[in-house]
Amino acid sequence: MTLAHTAMMHNKQSTQPSKLTLEITDLSADGRGVARYDGQVVFVTGALVGEQVTATITERKKNFITAETTHIISASPERVTPHCSLAGVCGGCQLQHLSYHGQTQHKQQLLHTSLQHLVDKQHKAAKRFHVEYCLPLLSAPFGYRRRARFVLNTQGVLCFRRLGGKAQVEVDHCPVLVPELNQHLVQLQTAIHQRHLPSKAVTEIELIAFDQKVIVIWVNKHWSNSQQIQWQAWLTEQDIVHWVVHHPTHSEEYLLKHDSPELTETVADHTLSVTY
Repeated sequence: MTLAHTAMMHNKQSTQPSKLTLEITDLSADGRGVARYDGQVVFVTGALVGEQVTATITERKKNFITAETTHIISASPERVTPHCSLAGVCGGCQLQHLSYHGQTQHKQQLLHTSLQHLVDKQHKAAKRFHVEYCLPLLSAPFGYRRRARFVLNTQGVLCFRRLGGKAQVEVDHCPVLVPELNQHLVQLQTAIHQRHLPSKAVTEIELIAFDQKVIVIWVNKHWSNSQQIQWQAWLTEQDIVHWVVHHPTHSEEYLLKHDSPELTETVADHTLSVTY
């Protein structure tokens, strides 16, 4: 590439706007608004269908642009104030600024599109197949999530991943989680801070609330037998039925209550056999 060509490319990039005014026409699978600018698709964090927004470009790719909403010119009637103070920062929830009704419709449409695509792929020659589905099973808008995976930072604090990256955000309560998981989150963090639980070798922890409670722990090569003994004693005190340790090369499962060998989850009066 010649110096003249390099200079021309640089000048072209420098003349491109860093902020765009966009009309949002759709939502992506990960909850970003979708718009078009100069023939390219733009994925806009924090924007909803039907909105006109000003957005700052965060990245330009060959086939698409990513941006973040900086000003809402006209808001969707489905826009609400997020319940959680970490919304928009934490990567756990992408749509708390969308009403519960709007979230349900969006997720239902995603499911329908995926199923229809699968059916069409299996029956390429026969277009008469059409996916029909029942009304969605609804829960309360908050306090429903029965599974959460946390990163342990260098200070021994439980964190979620930040939105759009690997950075971390500290969390001591999550309004989306079922109450028992929030309780275990507090108890776990307290035990780590008070040094009842060694955390140096622990990288991630997953809390799961089936009919029985499960904890999955990711550890590095420095995990020791003494650490395992301390964790098992604490988990037994917390009435944890099942725990799993993921080592770099293998996994180990432990059953702490032998009268509950099978993990189950009850849904609408049906008991299902599940795995972690």
